[in-house]
Formats: sequence, C-alpha cells, structure tokens
Amino acid sequence: MRTVIELGLNEQSIKLLEEYIRRFGKTLTPRTEFHSTVYYSESIHICRDEYSTRYLSERLPIKLNPETYSLDVFGNNNLVLKYENYSVKEIETFLRKRKNGNPSFSNEYPNFNPHITLGKNFDRKHLKFSTFLLGENLVFDSFSWNFKGK
Repeated sequence: MRTVIELGLNEQSIKLLEEYIRRFGKTLTPRTEFHSTVYYSESIHICRDEYSTRYLSERLPIKLNPETYSLDVFGNNNLVLKYENYSVKEIETFLRKRKNGNPSFSNEYPNFNPHITLGKNFDRKHLKFSTFLLGENLVFDSFSWNFKGK
C-alpha cells in the first residue's frame, strides 16, 4: 500500500501540455493524465484529515512561473517538466511533517524535485535538441489523496 497526494492542473493547463507534447512526435509516448506528486510513501501513510485538507485547499490555485521551467529525464526514460514554486515546496514539507499526526519529519524521499511527467520512452539523447518554449503559466487548481495498491 502507498499514499499518493497529487496536485491537479486546470483544464487550460492540461490543453497547453497536450499541445506541447505533440511536438515531440514519435520520440515520446505521451501521458494521458498530468499531475505533480507532492507526497509519495510506501511506508509512512498520512490519513486525510480536515486540517490537512483545509491547508491544501487554502493554497490553491497555484500558478507556476514559466521562467522556472526546464526539461529533464527521470527514472526509466520519463520526460519531465521541472519547475520551482515556493507554495508547492511548502505543501510538500507540511505533508512530510504530518505523517499520521506525528510532528517529527519524514526522511523518506528527502530530495523533492517538483515536476510534471510529460511522457515515457523518451531517449535522453533527444533532450539536447528539445527547448521548452512554453511561455504560459500552468495552474494547479485541485488535489487528490489516494491510497493505492495492497
């Protein structure tokens, strides 16, 4: 079982990303759903409570600054859009401190890299030819809190 908490993009942002990833053609298998994971754990589960829900809700919407965007390849050839945003990092820190109401800090996945996965099967050698030209603000306007797996 794992806990996954994600920020969801608004419809306009989804359309912008769908249009953008078409530019990669056959060098990328595009995602069908876009989000940014702000908490992931296979061992430290956070129960959804009113305080945490209110905390996340009060911070939405979150507008990303295009000047902070960059492309990278994570894991098994996943093309990602990295970004910097203080509010997103603040949410991630808050959630790691929550850990079932225990105020001590979770050290699981300590190197948080805010990103949105754009697609998979992307050959890293194509990255040097890819310039991220999206000058639009992307906006997170929702969140989901899920327990997945066994």
